[in-house]
Amino acid sequence: MPAEAMPPSLALLVELDSIDPAIGVWKNAAEALDGVGDIDYFARRDLWPAILATFRSWADAHGFEHLPPCLHRPGTMYLLAVNQVGGRLMQLDVRERLTVSGSEVIDAKGLGALLVETGHGFKALRPGAEAALKLLLKCIDRRGDLQEACLADETVAPGIVEDLGGAHATAGLLTRGGHKAKRLVNSIAAGHPDGAAARSFWRDVRMDSFRRPAILTELAVYRLRRRLCPALRWILSHGQQLPTQTDQWITDVRRVHANADAWLYLDVEPKAAVAAPGQFVVIAGPDGVGKTTLREALAESLRPDHAVWSGRLSGPLTDLRRTKRPRQSNSGPPTGGRTVSTLKILYLFVDALLRWLTWTRSWLKGGGWVLTERGWWDIAVYPARYGVGRSGRLHTMLGLLAPRPDLILILEADAATIRRRKQELSPSEMVRQARAWRSVIPRRQPHIFLDAALPPGILVERTLAAIEDGSEGPVTPFASV
Repeated sequence: MPAEAMPPSLALLVELDSIDPAIGVWKNAAEALDGVGDIDYFARRDLWPAILATFRSWADAHGFEHLPPCLHRPGTMYLLAVNQVGGRLMQLDVRERLTVSGSEVIDAKGLGALLVETGHGFKALRPGAEAALKLLLKCIDRRGDLQEACLADETVAPGIVEDLGGAHATAGLLTRGGHKAKRLVNSIAAGHPDGAAARSFWRDVRMDSFRRPAILTELAVYRLRRRLCPALRWILSHGQQLPTQTDQWITDVRRVHANADAWLYLDVEPKAAVAAPGQFVVIAGPDGVGKTTLREALAESLRPDHAVWSGRLSGPLTDLRRTKRPRQSNSGPPTGGRTVSTLKILYLFVDALLRWLTWTRSWLKGGGWVLTERGWWDIAVYPARYGVGRSGRLHTMLGLLAPRPDLILILEADAATIRRRKQELSPSEMVRQARAWRSVIPRRQPHIFLDAALPPGILVERTLAAIEDGSEGPVTPFASV
């Protein structure tokens, strides 16, 4: 069939097939071709950049608007493209591994040997392999019981009967419980599903998951993140139906995944090709002093040579909180009393630590830069913003244990200058915060004070000079600029 006469989904699969012989569709290829479902693909992670480039090229050629990749689910890349004229959302899910309850059941390298030609110009798993994976991944519930309705809906038995050898080969590739999975497959082929074999397989998988804390941690973070990701929220609830307010949804998806490309390419590059570790820079100061302006100018200056994440950092716990407008004064006790205030501070500390362990540390080691605002010490300077009370000893103790930025930039300006920009705080509160920033930061934390009245270009030059000077010597406070 000529390329111009192919349905869009078939054209995409044909283009993807040319990337590597060991990648393909792992389930429901017919539904994807009919345009009623997503495309479930599997591929090694080192091939993801090539798949992303192919997807974007296909989208441009077929009148789709491609969105940034979503990497929130461990081991999975969601690619989305929108055609508002045709009212269609195209979804390509690329997985490097398949997991059950935190246990890695099988990876993409093993599945490559079970591919067959479909006759349409692309490859998919052989029928028995597809049916076996549906059985093990979808048709056994959290208690280990077989779900008869799922077996019927996913046409598991016909696929296994048609290609029992493929089902056996899949069971042989499993990391855990392969012989029990094979027994379960044989019972379904014989028409008498073995519930005991299903429960035994499930127990093996559950035990294996406890030996893989890294995967369990990734899944726990994912469960928190998927509530906040507009792409995941929508496709998990509505599939390929376009949102009513499509433009706003596209804007939200782009905002949340603005730096996903940098993450993707950095993650698959050889370590030898990655430059020196990046820098973690926090920009602080009173509201209206120009933190966001400086952050954006600094990011623009760095991006030609570095992968830069620029934004307001939030961890898996903080993202779930409802944002509240801070009180305009630091007077008065926090809501809930001292005990609640202490718990909130501990909560924020744990959140910052999780963010560091699950994201920031790896990004910096790979050569990426992190530019963010406020930072930990903002809690001590302006506790009302976080609904907590003044607890200098606790703030300081946890701040010394928290991940330390390479540099904190504190912008300063007189109250009149700040009031002309943003009238959120009283002059007395601005003066109080400026004094607080001079006293709360520990001596061993590198930091500089900058005049916010200077042009952004000069502030960027002085910031880069401070980073360069400080990177060669011991960790000591920088002088005021």
